[in-house]
Amino acid sequence: MYALVWAALFGALLNLTAAMLPALLLMGLKMLLRVALQLAFMVVLVYAIISWLQPGSPMYGLLGRLAEPLLAPLRRIIPAIGGVDLSALVLLLLLQIGLMVLG
Repeated sequence: MYALVWAALFGALLNLTAAMLPALLLMGLKMLLRVALQLAFMVVLVYAIISWLQPGSPMYGLLGRLAEPLLAPLRRIIPAIGGVDLSALVLLLLLQIGLMVLG
């Protein structure tokens, strides 16, 4: 979406043609996916930190509703080691790898 707005604003200056539209759509999709991965990374990171520091806070409940659907599949695969849930750490690693691939 950002790429399309950019193209609309500066298209006259750059003389963009209709042949460039698929490339702009792909660029916009890549940017949207990157923002989604960054948002998921931030939510899971803050959720993990709050779960250690202050699990009774109202923010913990809100972030839990956002992060639990992402963490639940990993919790089925990765067992708790010594009572410590490592699914958030694994998800953060996977999200970071996804961001690096999008580069």
